[in-house]
Amino acid sequence: MPDTKSILVIAGLDTDQRPHAAQFAARDEPSVTKAAALMGMQVGLTRDAKSLSAARSLPKGKLFATGRALVPYVKEDIFGQIQSLMVFVEPVSLAPASPLGTEREAVASVATGDVVLAFESKALGWWEAVILSLDEKSKVATLRWRDFPEAQKFNRPLKDVAVIGVAKGASSKTT
Repeated sequence: MPDTKSILVIAGLDTDQRPHAAQFAARDEPSVTKAAALMGMQVGLTRDAKSLSAARSLPKGKLFATGRALVPYVKEDIFGQIQSLMVFVEPVSLAPASPLGTEREAVASVATGDVVLAFESKALGWWEAVILSLDEKSKVATLRWRDFPEAQKFNRPLKDVAVIGVAKGASSKTT
């Protein structure tokens, strides 16, 4: 059985849109979450052997007493791989409220092929995405950007997905 120890990853783009990512020990979760929040970055947790392997390839980050962390630059392809293999969340509710409000009942009705709004980052906001698959157990959707089908697919927790308003009985599926 492969080693599935959890690793936390801080990842995000700086003000010049350069990718940063680093691995941290899961035992440091409170400090890692605080650092990511202060830096406007996201925190991801490995959930399988593939994501664990990708996280281990990242440089080790360093936590500082100021609450911030050293999160080095990484190549765009590595950043994309990490983003597609792990589920990232905005710590301490840095993500703005869903454009559709706090009501989440509609999320339970999404299905493969539906077009939804997915949160990209604090700087870039919400964008249309197509659901490629749903993991009901972990409540994670695998998505692709609707307007950029050549871009890598990515994962988002269902809480970071907003259903685009459709009339009852109508479908929001792409054609």
